[in-house]
Amino acid sequence: MTKRYSIAEAWDHLGEMVQEVEAGNTVELARDNRPVAFLLPFEEYERITERKPGFWDSYQELRREFGFDEIAIDPASVFGDIREQSPGRGFSPAAVDARRGSSPGGIGGIDASPT
Repeated sequence: MTKRYSIAEAWDHLGEMVQEVEAGNTVELARDNRPVAFLLPFEEYERITERKPGFWDSYQELRREFGFDEIAIDPASVFGDIREQSPGRGFSPAAVDARRGSSPGGIGGIDASPT
């Protein structure tokens, strides 16, 4: 449960606020009825300021924990028939220009070809 104190009240109730925090509660300090600060138990402060590992470090830990390197899976045999192997559709700058309504070889009617 969070108790709220105004900044003026906080001067007179510091001992009470510390007891609240020691009991595991959070204390809110407010100025003009708007929160400006919180007092929280030290364990909670440590939890929220602790540096968490990034995605890559977590992924590597997962690989070590479950022995992914020992499994020896060949990605080509698992995923080989999933991806389309063709190079895809062709690209033509003239077709792009025609769709945009500009002249061939140019961008928006400006000739961008090297001279």
